[in-house]
Amino acid sequence: MAPQQTRSTIKYRKAPAPTDEDIYNSMLDAIIDQRLPPGTRLTEADLCGIYATTRRKIERVLVRLETEGVVTIKLNRGARISRPTQQEARDVFALRKLVEAEVIRLLSGNLSDDAHANIQACLEQDQIVSKACLDRAHIHHSGDFHVLLARECGNGEIKNLIRRLVARTSLITQLFGNDRALECWHEEHVYLLDMLVAGSTEEATELMLTHLQSIEDELRLTQTKDTDLDLRKALLSPR
Repeated sequence: MAPQQTRSTIKYRKAPAPTDEDIYNSMLDAIIDQRLPPGTRLTEADLCGIYATTRRKIERVLVRLETEGVVTIKLNRGARISRPTQQEARDVFALRKLVEAEVIRLLSGNLSDDAHANIQACLEQDQIVSKACLDRAHIHHSGDFHVLLARECGNGEIKNLIRRLVARTSLITQLFGNDRALECWHEEHVYLLDMLVAGSTEEATELMLTHLQSIEDELRLTQTKDTDLDLRKALLSPR
């Protein structure tokens, strides 16, 4: 019989330290899910405590997020979640239309069974949270739909670009308001998937462009919203 372990002999493994990629993905997901609104102050000390990591690692992640347009860093004033301008909002939607039209062209009639199943599962989850009136989860799944399409087109750079643009769009819709557009997102996504499966490239492209334009048209670019939050809760809360 094996000797009984005493409390002093039991060794506990420490949780692995988060990598730069772990922290980056956590923060980007929080932006996409609108848990980190525009203008949120990001102090390195707070982020080090939240992620139990080093200041150097946090600095690298913040610089990366700044290059992607979702964080703004100012000398002697620290980092904040970016507050897109009206022109930046228009530019983001213009770029999304160009890139996502190419995604449609690449995917139309070429969806694998696995890709179709993954996208369908995303739509089903979106419908569940939509009926439950969980707007933040609805935004998450709606963004996931666009990222999934980009992932399945087989171009890693396009996938990464779309994910960053979705994050910037989340900041834009949160800053300038877009509440009513949530009502039609799910239905348009369902129609779009059907057109991709059928290989209806022109119709699918037109629907994607109309879909993005309708979101842009609902923005109230003459007014902005401000939101207070608990940074730790925003970053560590489940989606």
